[in-house]
Amino acid sequence: RSGSEISVADFTVNEGVGTANFVVSSNVAVSGSYTVNYTIRDGSARRNQDFTVPSMTGTLRFSGARGQRVNIPIRITDDAIIENTEDLTVRINSISNPLVSIVDRDARGRITDNDRRSGSGISVADFTVNEGVGTANFVVSSNV
Repeated sequence: RSGSEISVADFTVNEGVGTANFVVSSNVAVSGSYTVNYTIRDGSARRNQDFTVPSMTGTLRFSGARGQRVNIPIRITDDAIIENTEDLTVRINSISNPLVSIVDRDARGRITDNDRRSGSGISVADFTVNEGVGTANFVVSSNV
């Protein structure tokens, strides 16, 4: 049994990438096909807001061939909102073949923002006023 393993890899992508993949890999050949069940979980990235998937759970099919890789596709939403890096996770829950073990059950996907521009933010304009006017107004503007 040792050495017959399934693992899932992390990813980091820019939100403009379109689709990212959690890649699930098998490192050896086993007799017969088998399935791997997984669950996707929101982190700071939220389904239907920051990414889309048909379902938060699924089943992958492996043929039993050595070195097989199967993708869990995640459609990344390219919004126009300045935000921090966001994340989501996937967990391998179970495998139908008892001869195959899970060596890396969890993976994290990170989505970096592409909306920040150099010089974006809030500014306050300088002004000069005669003290006899009574009221001075600060002009605050945003270019985000």
